[in-house]
Amino acid sequence: MTTNPVAGICGLYWEHRAWYEALGATCETQGDAGLSKICPVYRCAKDHGVEQCGLCSEFPCLLLVHFAAQNGDDRIISASVRAQVGDEVWAGWAQQQRWWVNAYCPLRTATKASA
Repeated sequence: MTTNPVAGICGLYWEHRAWYEALGATCETQGDAGLSKICPVYRCAKDHGVEQCGLCSEFPCLLLVHFAAQNGDDRIISASVRAQVGDEVWAGWAQQQRWWVNAYCPLRTATKASA
C-alpha cells in the first residue's frame, strides 16, 4: 500500500520509535505477512484503494477518529498534512511532532505479543 516505510496509513510516523526499530513492523509488512486483519485501518484503506487515510473521500472516518481517541493523539491532523504536502515534506514535519511516542497501534501490540 504505502511506499514510505516510516509512514503509517493512519497518520503515524514510526522512525526512531524503539518498537519500529526493533521489530521492523509497518503497515506494509502487515499486508506482506497476510496479517491484514490485525489493523482495521489498514484493511479499510486497502478496501478504499488509498495509500493513506488523508487521501480517502471519507476522511476522517469514524474508525480513524476512534483510533486517534485511544490515546488522544493527532494522527488525523498528521494524515491531513501528509495528504496536503506529500510524503517527503510530511516526514520532515512529522519527525518534529513526537505525537506518536505512545500512540495506539494494533500492529505494535500484536508484534509485542509475538516477540
